[in-house]
Amino acid sequence: MLISFRVKNFRSIVDATMDMSYAEGKAPNGYKEMETIPFLEAGTPKRERVVPCLALYGPNAGGKTNLIRAMHGLGDFLLNGVQRTFLKNRLHPELKNTCFDICFEVENNKYQYTVCYSNLAVEEESLRVGNDLLFSIKKAEVDFKRLATDFYSEDKLKDILKVECSDGVGTQVRSFFGKLGRNYAGLNKKLASAWLFFEDYLEIYPSNEFPTGLGIDALAAALNAEETPQVAFDKIEKVIKTLDLGIKRMTFDRKKAEKDELGRYRVKGLPTSHRIDRKGEVKFFEYLNSVHEDAEGNEVIFNFAEESDGTQAAFGIIGILLSALEQGKVVVIDELDRSLHSLVFREIVRIFKDKRYNKKNAQLIFTAHNLDLLDSEILRVSEIGIVEKTIKHGTVLRRLSDFDGVRNVTNFRHQYLNGSFSGIPFPYI
Repeated sequence: MLISFRVKNFRSIVDATMDMSYAEGKAPNGYKEMETIPFLEAGTPKRERVVPCLALYGPNAGGKTNLIRAMHGLGDFLLNGVQRTFLKNRLHPELKNTCFDICFEVENNKYQYTVCYSNLAVEEESLRVGNDLLFSIKKAEVDFKRLATDFYSEDKLKDILKVECSDGVGTQVRSFFGKLGRNYAGLNKKLASAWLFFEDYLEIYPSNEFPTGLGIDALAAALNAEETPQVAFDKIEKVIKTLDLGIKRMTFDRKKAEKDELGRYRVKGLPTSHRIDRKGEVKFFEYLNSVHEDAEGNEVIFNFAEESDGTQAAFGIIGILLSALEQGKVVVIDELDRSLHSLVFREIVRIFKDKRYNKKNAQLIFTAHNLDLLDSEILRVSEIGIVEKTIKHGTVLRRLSDFDGVRNVTNFRHQYLNGSFSGIPFPYI
C-alpha cells in the first residue's frame, strides 16, 4: 500500500509529492455501509488511512507523465543505479541531485526509503521501518547496526557496499537496498518485506499499451496455481460484457495461440494473426473471437483483432486491473482514458472504489484528460490531483483537498474548467 511518494529534481519536477493520505478529517457518516470505499486502512500501528485512487489532471506538458516516469525512474535506479537514470530538471541548473522519498506499508509495517544521487554517485540512501533506522549511507558514513547479523557482520555489509555497489574505486553508484533486495533478501526479514513492495506490489505502466495477452497472463498469474489462462479469460470476459461494447460473448482457444514479443496472441508458427487467401481476402484464425448479433438476431463471429482500438484496450486494461485487485497491488498507469469511452473509463476506475472488487486494499494511480469522471461522484476530494507547471516551481501537484472550501458535493468538473483549481490550458488558435 502506497502512503506517499516525493520526488525532487527529475525532468520537469523541482519538488512534488504524491500524497495518498485520506485528507478529509473524520470518516464520512455511514461509511461502513457505503458501496464505495472512501479510504483504505493500513495495517500499521497508527492505522493510516489512504485513498484507493488518485486521478491526476492537468494541461499537456504540465508534468503529469513525468510524475509517472519518476516512479518508474525510482524502480530503474533500484535495478541499474545512477547510470542512465539521472534525468535532472534542465531548467534549474542550481539543482544537483535527484531525490526520491517513498513511504509504503507491507505486512503491517510502515517503511520509508530515501535516496539522493547525481549522475556520478549516490549521495545518500536509507531505509526506515516505523521509527527504526534499518540502514543509512551518507558518503563515507554508514550505519548498518540494525541490519547486521552474526553471519553478515557490519564489516561484511560494508564489503558488499564497496564491492558490489561501487564503481571500482570506492564511489557508490548502485543502490545498496536494490542489491540486498535482489541478492541477499534472506539477510533481514523486514528488508525482504520492503523489497517485496517494489518487486511484487508496485506495477508502473508509463505508456498505456496493454495487449490482450498481457491482460490474460497477468490475471492468470495472480490467481491460484490450479487456475488457467482460460479461467482468467472468463473473468475478463464477464467484465467486458457488462461494459456494453456490443459483444454478446467471447471465445478463447489457448491451444491454437502463442504470444509475440508484444504480448499479442497469434496463431502458432505464423508471423501475424491472419493470412490472405488467393482472392486477397483476410481470413482470421479463431483463437480469440468476439461474438455479435446481426440485425436478425443471428450470431456473427469476429476475430478480436477486428474490434475497435478502444475495445481491445479495455480488454487488456481490465486484465491488468483485475490482477492488481486480486493481489492488493498498487498499479500506476499513464493516460488510462486513452481510446476509452468516458462511461467505460468511469466504470474501469469505479472497480477500485467498489467493495465487491477491492477486497485487498489495491490502489490505482493514473493520469487522464477525460473530465467526465469529475462529475461522476466516484472520486472524493482526496483522490483528485491537479498538476500544473511554472518555470520557478516546475511541476506542482495539489489535490482538491488542498483547496479551501472544496467539498465532495462540489461540481469538480465545472470548477476545474472555470480555472478555480488552475491546471488548465489556455489555448487560442
